[in-house]
Amino acid sequence: MFANKFGESHDNSQRSQEGSKEGTNLDLLLTGDRHMNRVCVYFHGHAAMIPCALLDALVKALAARIETAAGYCEISRGTVLRLRQAIDACAGSGVGKQLIETGFKGEYRLTIPMNEIVTRVAVTACFFELVDLAVISPAHAATVRQACRICLHPETGLGPRGD
Repeated sequence: MFANKFGESHDNSQRSQEGSKEGTNLDLLLTGDRHMNRVCVYFHGHAAMIPCALLDALVKALAARIETAAGYCEISRGTVLRLRQAIDACAGSGVGKQLIETGFKGEYRLTIPMNEIVTRVAVTACFFELVDLAVISPAHAATVRQACRICLHPETGLGPRGD
């Protein structure tokens, strides 16, 4: 059972350290695959190579959804626009707006309910390499590690230990 700082909890017993081959059936799969300052993220099973700044915003929104009661965080309007466009380009028109909700005065949040994060969002083991590269913050990585399941990489089939 995982509880955020507001006492809200969800059951993360479905979380698998060994991984899952169902990585492409998720709403969001974060990987550490990178090429030319872009990182591969899967939205509804469709891969998108997004710039590091967009990944940072996405991870910030995910961490806020996990840690705060309302789930909102401040992200620049232009960054959210570019992130939504990247999501739409790979997953279909309107998916970006369905996944990222607008709040008030520069606030945004993921529309995935906190208690469904464990079943709808996952990461590959190589995602955490991005902390050492200063792409994502150690605090956000720790939050994601605690709340999300680690799954097999959809292309390589490698698990958390590279097996």
